[in-house]
Amino acid sequence: MCSENAQPGPPRQERGRDWCTGYRSSRLTLLAMLFAVILPRLASAVTPSLVFACESSNDVFQVLAAQGQHFPRHATGLEAVNAAAEGDGVLILAQDYPAKTTRLSDEIFAIAERKKLRLYVEFPSTLPGLTVGAPRGHKRGPYGSNIDREVVTSDAFGTVLRRSTLLMVHGCRFVPVPVPPTNSHIVAAQVAGYNNATFGLPAKEVWPILFQHPDRPVLVATTKLSHFITGRYAPTEAWEPVWLMILRWLQPGIKPSRLTWTPMVRPAYSRAGALPGDVELQALTRGIDWFGRSRLMIEPNGRKGFKEGYSSKEFFMDGSHAISTQVRTDCHGEVAMSLALGAAITGNTAWGEVATNLLELIYRDSMAGRGPRLDPKHPAYGLVGGDLMVDSGVYYGDDSCRHLLGTVAAAAVLKTPRWDDRAALEMLANFRTTGPSGFRQARIDEPELVQKGWRWFWEKSDGHWGGQRLVPHYQAYPWATMLWLYDKTRFEPLLRRTEQAIRTLMDAFPDGWGSEATRHETERCRMLLPLAWLVRVEDTPEHRDWLRQIVRYVIAAQHASGAIRQRVLRETTANSQYGTDECALIQANGDPCCDLLYAVNFAFIGLHEAASATGDPEILQAENRLADFLVRIQIRSEARPELDGAWYRGFDFEKWDYWGSDGDVGWGVWCIETGWTQGWITSTLALRHLKTSLWDLTAASRIAGPFAKHRPGLLPDDALVTPEKRP
Repeated sequence: MCSENAQPGPPRQERGRDWCTGYRSSRLTLLAMLFAVILPRLASAVTPSLVFACESSNDVFQVLAAQGQHFPRHATGLEAVNAAAEGDGVLILAQDYPAKTTRLSDEIFAIAERKKLRLYVEFPSTLPGLTVGAPRGHKRGPYGSNIDREVVTSDAFGTVLRRSTLLMVHGCRFVPVPVPPTNSHIVAAQVAGYNNATFGLPAKEVWPILFQHPDRPVLVATTKLSHFITGRYAPTEAWEPVWLMILRWLQPGIKPSRLTWTPMVRPAYSRAGALPGDVELQALTRGIDWFGRSRLMIEPNGRKGFKEGYSSKEFFMDGSHAISTQVRTDCHGEVAMSLALGAAITGNTAWGEVATNLLELIYRDSMAGRGPRLDPKHPAYGLVGGDLMVDSGVYYGDDSCRHLLGTVAAAAVLKTPRWDDRAALEMLANFRTTGPSGFRQARIDEPELVQKGWRWFWEKSDGHWGGQRLVPHYQAYPWATMLWLYDKTRFEPLLRRTEQAIRTLMDAFPDGWGSEATRHETERCRMLLPLAWLVRVEDTPEHRDWLRQIVRYVIAAQHASGAIRQRVLRETTANSQYGTDECALIQANGDPCCDLLYAVNFAFIGLHEAASATGDPEILQAENRLADFLVRIQIRSEARPELDGAWYRGFDFEKWDYWGSDGDVGWGVWCIETGWTQGWITSTLALRHLKTSLWDLTAASRIAGPFAKHRPGLLPDDALVTPEKRP
């Protein structure tokens, strides 16, 4: 408003008009300046104008709705483009995926062009001017393993997802389109690496997953990227940037809100923060309850056993994944141990009954222990095969001794000697096929055993198999079992051969050790148990020093989170190697991943037994840190109850997510092993709760009686005389 009381000067009417005109001009200039600053900010807060063609349950549609962003939704792409206003962004998302591609007509693209719409389409049946092939999946490797992964190939996602970043679209089905990687934002290919494609893209078989149409404002996903929550695409942190990029592309100049959701499968607790006082008991109970929820028990009472576990080979549309159907002997002994301990702690007698049935299956009701293995004249007498349902004639010492340790633990908890006779027989059968140097072939096949006879292994074998000798992955638990048996029987050759073998191994430490599938830390974690038990039977400064050497390595490898960082002896050197063999979960040392199938699980029981044997507070502290880590990363899932309470093989302790290089042909990042992983972690939690050790729990075993009965038949006195002393 202009004042009527102006200063002396021109006549009042002219003076007032000039002053007001100047005031208005200045005010307009100021407003223009303010709008120049504010309007871009207002634009960034404007809700984008989007129209959807999708199912109401679509993940992206649901996430936006949950955050208060409600957009019109239509059943078909044609309806969506007809309803859209000029300049809108339209998302035509895959429905009935992967059974049907998304039907796109020429009319849809014509309407979009006329209305200046931006289209995002998924899993299309056709595209203007481009050839769209028949749907296909990721390339498969040996044993059906998944070889291809997704790779970021542009700068469209900014610094949060740089070029070469790796993603995983689980269960991916896509339509091949001849668009080069240089014109794509994401591709699928066989690449080696952990977080990034270490060697770039291969020359062939690189498939576009997300790209912009070369001639139209159409962003194309050749698969269903909008299924990222239900499909459990990985890693979790990558999929917000992917979708923010798509939403920004659909409405340039409008900054979409951040996207938040709860992953269907996630760690039970964050990396930091207080935990409930009874958190270990909760984790133990959930972990043992998982055996019943897992859908892996063939019959509710356990009489027909368990399937091995969940595989990483294939994920399904609902977020479930493939089951490894083998019925493994080792897993059954380990699960029996876990269930028996759980029954003792909770009073749930049903768990004890299942444990009993599992051990009965191993020793009396399966093919693994029958046939030639019950014939005293056969060289396989006393052995137990690795598969309960198939007479494979294959004998792994490590697998055998892990189910034996599970057996003696379960028997101690259930207070029964019913399996002592068969367990003693098997331990003797394992020992008499151990070489004079204390090393046992990692694997003995029945034809070789029949051809050579057990005495050849006892007198001449040096433990080599496929170049594997100084590899604790195969030797450590047989040694632990023989030390345990020596303590109960005082049969001197058990100690002599075992101590000699451990001495040979420790003399070669650290540079002379080999590794199974290049996993470096696995071998150290495995040796904790036999070295702890060697201290139990012969507590000498030298034996304690051997244990300390391994403990120092494990503690040095322990991350602040409690995880035991994985290390490799050799890195993958080419893309073509990825997904073709058993392997580690990392590409290079320093990758922030730990392995709960081959290392962390065995470190847990090993540290526990070492702390119990020595009373060393530093070892106990490392064990406690590892226990804290394990209860935090236990799987929590309401949507997938068959996974709730379990532990996956791979965990990235920086992302705090289940992630790694998923190249293992059989047991990848997202596998769950009933025995090796679940059995040992829950059993160690149970031992901690009971304030005892596996050694002390089984101290009262009466296996010496059956051992004394069977020893002369399996390992006669003349075999105990060294060759040079024989007449």
